[in-house]
Amino acid sequence: MAYFSDFIKKCELEGCRNHDFLPFKCEYCGMSFCELHKKAQDHACSMLAQIDIKKVVLCEQCNVALPDKPEEIKKHLIYKCPHKKKKIPVMICNHQGCRTVLNDINTYICRECKKNFCLPHRYCFSHNCPKEIREKTFLQKYFFFF
Repeated sequence: MAYFSDFIKKCELEGCRNHDFLPFKCEYCGMSFCELHKKAQDHACSMLAQIDIKKVVLCEQCNVALPDKPEEIKKHLIYKCPHKKKKIPVMICNHQGCRTVLNDINTYICRECKKNFCLPHRYCFSHNCPKEIREKTFLQKYFFFF
């Protein structure tokens, strides 16, 4: 039968007399320490100097660990990050010089040239629709025998 005293361990730091029921094990040297000396820096861990600790940064988009170097972070965000923002294609009025962004409300498709225009350029004369197309469609529209 196990006694309570079997689970209590003494802190392995030289000069510390603390006894702990749940000692902390150092991840570098594997020795058991009390709460005051649980960090590697607190008990001057000999194995800590041998291990090269590198700082890393987490990508805010995909939570991937990256080296803490600005050029590496920039390279990841531009080329490698799977969650980089994708450009959404936008429709713009086909009238030369007009930069109006078209949406469901302000889009008009010309019946003659079948191009998208904003409301101010929806008429054939305002967006310079090809004349022969307008005449042909006018004749076909009103004089079905041509």
